Amino acid sequence: MEQAIVAYVGGRRHSFNRKGVTPMETFQALQLMFLFGMFILALLTFIQK
Repeated sequence: MEQAIVAYVGGRRHSFNRKGVTPMETFQALQLMFLFGMFILALLTFIQK
C-alpha cells in the first residue's frame, strides 16, 4: 500500500506520494506546451538561416 502525504498549499489540497511527484495544474501544462512550441519555432527559424 502506498502512503500519501496531504498538504494544503495556497488553500488547495495537494497529495504527495513517496516519489515526490505532484500533479501539474492546467496553467503549468499550458505554459509548458507554449514554451515547447516557442522552442521548436526558434529552432526552425535558426535552421532556415
